[in-house]
Amino acid sequence: FSERESNARRISSLGAGEYVLPAEGAKGSKQIDLGGFQARVSQVLSEPGYRENAERLGESLRLYGGAREAARLIADVVLRAPLTTWR
Repeated sequence: FSERESNARRISSLGAGEYVLPAEGAKGSKQIDLGGFQARVSQVLSEPGYRENAERLGESLRLYGGAREAARLIADVVLRAPLTTWR
């Protein structure tokens, strides 16, 4: 899976959202079914459980320091790793 798809699957598994996978269209282009997409958006916006789970997930992320702390941890790993690791 791509990182975006993995994130979408995780958010969905936590009940904080849904995801729509594109289908392959003509000449390999990616397309989504508009009706299916609209139905998923309506579902997420109308069912309170999604908001409640998203708020709970957001609070959990904030407890760990949020995006700023995640970026700091990633930078620490990159700066400590030998250059040969990244080739």
